[in-house]
Amino acid sequence: MEILFEDKSVIVCLKERGLLSQEGKEGEPTMLSLLSAHTGGEIYPVHRLDKEVGGVMVFAKTKKAAADLSSQVTDRTMEKEYITVAEGSPEEKEGTMEDLLFFDRSKNKSFTVKKERRGVKKASLSYRV
Repeated sequence: MEILFEDKSVIVCLKERGLLSQEGKEGEPTMLSLLSAHTGGEIYPVHRLDKEVGGVMVFAKTKKAAADLSSQVTDRTMEKEYITVAEGSPEEKEGTMEDLLFFDRSKNKSFTVKKERRGVKKASLSYRV
């Protein structure tokens, strides 16, 4: 695990593909367990990346930093940028894709849905090839 930045409140690191961001099965390594072992203290997740995705992640080392960073995620003042490698190419060289997402707590998974209803959030992705 590569640590890009660390101070008394925050740790920024590179998550490898195949590694869970947060809790997993007992004994399974996760970013939280690796960072906790590295720092010798508690680590608080601020956001997550799916297991299959690698990239830069921000974690808090204090409850106050976790609350402050989580507020930035919620009010969208923390900017996230995704770069991907894909097979094929969209016809348009840039654009926006929109969908409706529903998080099913019983399956701990998000699904696309066709209609707005309680618990459904709009998702928007701007892209440039």
